Amino acid sequence: MIIRKEKSKDYEIIYSVVKAAFDSAEHSDGNEHDLVNALRKGAAFIPDLSLVAKWTERL
Repeated sequence: MIIRKEKSKDYEIIYSVVKAAFDSAEHSDGNEHDLVNALRKGAAFIPDLSLVAKWTERL
């Protein structure tokens, strides 16, 4: 697994993953994916703490 800082090129896939993750959640208002975008735009957002994990196969 590789853990790295989030990049702007990751935003679209993160949006899709969060949306899919909460689509069938019992206690969801259906806007969690929009909340992620709103948090990024907030004054308290710390880009260095926004991370992405990617699974890699060992060879």
